[in-house]
Amino acid sequence: MLAYQTPNMGSYVAETDLSALQYTFVKWGTEAGKVVACDTQGERAIGILMNKPAAGETADVALPGGGAKLKCDASIAIGGLITPGTDGLGEAAALGDYVCAVGDAVGHATAANEVIPVFVVAPQVVLPA
Repeated sequence: MLAYQTPNMGSYVAETDLSALQYTFVKWGTEAGKVVACDTQGERAIGILMNKPAAGETADVALPGGGAKLKCDASIAIGGLITPGTDGLGEAAALGDYVCAVGDAVGHATAANEVIPVFVVAPQVVLPA
């Protein structure tokens, strides 16, 4: 595994079963302090899930200001902007998407389901150059 920057962690409650979604994007759930999986391409995530919680268990989330490991949906170039896909996996961001992870420290994704190190940033919309 490639090295990655120390995460800036937050602890919340898994609103649903997230046990199969380690290293994917999460967003706020319907109740305060709870998180759910991202399920819409380009949506605003709060961070990346770092553990495997069942519903009601503690969800450890890598927040902006640190690193994380992220499972990718497809190839992503070094330094590429990354957004949640429909399955919560990271994918290359397009115009109008929220960017929640920026590039990776020392490598790049070359295939689906590959886990790479990333820098987590506060959600921001991708605008034209």
